[in-house]
Amino acid sequence: MCSSDLLEQFTAIMGRTRAAGELAFGDKGGRRRITGRLQVESLDLRPFISDSPTPEQDPASLRDTIRELNAATFSLKALRDVDVDVSVAVDQWLSLPGEVRDARLAVRLEAGRLSAPMAATVTGVALEGGVDIDAAADPPRFALRLGTRDSPLGGLAALLLGLPGVEGQLGRLDLRVSATGDQGAELVKSLDR
Repeated sequence: MCSSDLLEQFTAIMGRTRAAGELAFGDKGGRRRITGRLQVESLDLRPFISDSPTPEQDPASLRDTIRELNAATFSLKALRDVDVDVSVAVDQWLSLPGEVRDARLAVRLEAGRLSAPMAATVTGVALEGGVDIDAAADPPRFALRLGTRDSPLGGLAALLLGLPGVEGQLGRLDLRVSATGDQGAELVKSLDR
């Protein structure tokens, strides 16, 4: 921590998001910096990424999630303005299709480049991977990778393929998504390429 850091312990509720933790806000080399840890009971990112009213229901499919992302009003370029080193534990991640529980992320953001290794249980399947964003690039670049080895199929067939009731075992699953753009609509449009 820097000498100018202010450590704040807090409990917060915003919409359906409930979180507690310790965050230190400071300045390092003329850049704003946030460090600490968060324990999030429930997380709904939609109010943080869009000015539109948050729908009452979580998206039922990946298609619904992409529609919401297309309408999102966030700017990835805003990641250029602050450095972050925060560990995040999320008990239940709302606003995503399927049941997402026990997510663990190590969010590192420096000079507009974010790296967030993660692990989560999605529809009963333990997945590992991460999110990488290069907001310093023009246009910004986004990448998501998730995978599992030797695990039950769980609800992934219903979530990814719309095939409920499929049972089985996964030898290996690797999901990789990449996109370019500053805002949701640009990212969604680049997925088609």
